[in-house]
Amino acid sequence: MRYRMLILLICVTGFAWGQSDWLKTTYVGIAVEDVENASLLNMAALGVKNASGIGLSGHWQGVHFETGMAHLALGPFAYNFRSFSKDETFISDHEVGLGFRINNGIYAGTSFRWNNEKIFGWNIHTLFRPTKWVSLAINTNSLVSKLPYSLDLGVGFRPFSSNDYWGTRLTLFYDGAVSGTSYQNGAVGLRSSPIDGLDIYGHWNFRSENFVVGVKLSWNRLLIGAEMPMTGNMLGKSATTQIFVSANQLRSLPLKSKPKMIIYDWAQMLKDTPTSSSFANSFRSGKTLSVYDFLVDMDELSSMRNVDAVLFRNQDFETSFSNLYEIEMAIKRVKESGKKIYFYSDNYKPLQYALAAGVADEIIINPHGSLSVQGFAQNKLYFKNFLAKYGIAFHNFQSHEYKTTFNALSESSMTNAERESLEYVYEALQNEMDRMIEEGREDKLNEELEDIYAKGFWMNANRAQQAGLVDSQMYPDELDKMIEDDFRLSSYHERGVVQYDWEPAVIPVIAVIYANGYIYQGEGWKGKNIGAESLVEAIRAARKNPLIKAIVLRINSGGGSALASNLIAREIALCVSDEKNRKPVVISMAG
Repeated sequence: MRYRMLILLICVTGFAWGQSDWLKTTYVGIAVEDVENASLLNMAALGVKNASGIGLSGHWQGVHFETGMAHLALGPFAYNFRSFSKDETFISDHEVGLGFRINNGIYAGTSFRWNNEKIFGWNIHTLFRPTKWVSLAINTNSLVSKLPYSLDLGVGFRPFSSNDYWGTRLTLFYDGAVSGTSYQNGAVGLRSSPIDGLDIYGHWNFRSENFVVGVKLSWNRLLIGAEMPMTGNMLGKSATTQIFVSANQLRSLPLKSKPKMIIYDWAQMLKDTPTSSSFANSFRSGKTLSVYDFLVDMDELSSMRNVDAVLFRNQDFETSFSNLYEIEMAIKRVKESGKKIYFYSDNYKPLQYALAAGVADEIIINPHGSLSVQGFAQNKLYFKNFLAKYGIAFHNFQSHEYKTTFNALSESSMTNAERESLEYVYEALQNEMDRMIEEGREDKLNEELEDIYAKGFWMNANRAQQAGLVDSQMYPDELDKMIEDDFRLSSYHERGVVQYDWEPAVIPVIAVIYANGYIYQGEGWKGKNIGAESLVEAIRAARKNPLIKAIVLRINSGGGSALASNLIAREIALCVSDEKNRKPVVISMAG
């Protein structure tokens, strides 16, 4: 469907050949520009979501200002203004447009343009990026205008797209145009960003027969640039200057400034299931995120070169212990990328603290807060004697002595087998919790961990600091002051960062199917329990979908019906044995 839509757009633009008298911008690269000049060159590039901001530019002939341009882009919408003189007449040229994403790597846009000479035109723009290293563009101008139609074509190429550093930093491009039955070359050139915040580019302009070179400098959200022709009688006699203020963070020059800190405030509750987007979810107290989304966020933070520190402030990390290990590894990857990790909380719960101890460079607590390192235990009521008083005997048919689900009804106390199994599990969990604390605080603990436990698992802020479990005590206002003095601050989900990678149209799709809760026959309740009928349907749909290349089954379950489990296992086996719809299956065990 997405390719049919693209072909339709190209066919529509294909009827628009000719030559336009609209003012041509001096900028080139309609297939590669998706940031500061996106709306001036190709409205479809607004769909990439890098272009939001306001820009001013002007073209100079000697010391005389010849042409001025201003453009404003907000999300998918844009407005462009151009002013120039023609035959001693001042012309103001206006354009409003929008651009949007159709699918992976496929974008479309349209605009309406008019000026004070009562000339108007409707334009259609397309942008197609089939891979991370190729970009194609077609612009149609003046579809319903008094002026002749024109068709602009563009191609972009990134020869080192597989290289981690140069993949997005060297881009070749070519622009051309169709007029009637003749073809005209527009420009051919390259752009390079050898270091963050410095863009150097050059191109041969076939229209003016000049080689044009330019440079752009960016820092934070500000970009300034200039370009000028370097050949012929135009050498040193004309130039184009530009300033652009972006709504998103640009690659920045490595100027001396305060380190940048990100406050990550989406880890209150981490669920091992896709985050619900329902309207009712907006009324929940606290912030809930899926474990998968959190891991993606951490990978993104790891790759953000302009971030120096991350602060987790009053984040509970409520999740299962099994998920905690994946969370720990993800935050450690952020730390290994050179970023300092800070934790601040009014009160630390056991698992929350174990995570902080395992990954943080500095742990801060409220002076009136508390810290708990309570271990693992279970309190359980047994009802055999109670039921016997009323003449009720509960018969528990067990396949083996460790099958203890219904022991609470059939026994008067904990059996040896049940105690053995619980001790085995809890000892492993406690050892893992101890590992996290000892590895992270090894050189900071003032006492042996066992001695700390022996004095009581709950402690106030003073005792926690004396034991070496935390580094410092601060009230919230003191923390704010420390951050203000030492860092530039940004909230993770409030920040925007320009994405320099090209999103390819063809992306292998992996189906992630969550199996949470008790297993039984029939239909399941999403995220709560596993109905064999529902899960089998989901696996079958993924198996038969030609766009899906693999299946990941994420299991959070203590078990359930043997028959229901067998039905699910049968469908998984078909993924491997069905020659027509064979799919690799990966089982990911969680809690």
